[in-house]
Amino acid sequence: MEQSEDKLDVRGRRAADVMRICHLVASIALNSDYQKDINNDEILNNYLKEFSEIVRLATSIVDSSADESLGSDALRFTLDSCVLGPLYFVAMRCRQHKILRRKAISLLRLSRRLEGLWDSCLLAEIAERVMEIEETHEVNYSIMWHLRPGVVPQLLPELIASELGL
Repeated sequence: MEQSEDKLDVRGRRAADVMRICHLVASIALNSDYQKDINNDEILNNYLKEFSEIVRLATSIVDSSADESLGSDALRFTLDSCVLGPLYFVAMRCRQHKILRRKAISLLRLSRRLEGLWDSCLLAEIAERVMEIEETHEVNYSIMWHLRPGVVPQLLPELIASELGL
């Protein structure tokens, strides 16, 4: 793959990076450990290498897209889901590695992309707010989800109400 990758133009390299991102996300999502307990931080910690590679590849894609639209402040729109979903996945699931999580959120915010219904700025705001709630209140969602599987944890509405001053 390395030899053929050297022969790719910018668009071909970007397509290869998108395919790698899809492969990484699929390998995490289909892993039997992840399937057993998708909210267990200990299991998610095993995927730091994959999370890091997703962010690295997404950075490369966003940078190459920015080069094409230099000087433009417009949103980049595509119907393809290239990087926003995987970056949001990292931002929401990579809880124990704060630097990598913040980098994913920052990349969402700075990329100014629309991929189908995915809006990078909105996703960044959501991920940032969830991160703030988790860090401020030191919420262990994996424990709460196990208390009542399939039901929104009881603490979450209270946290949202307190944040809104209700």
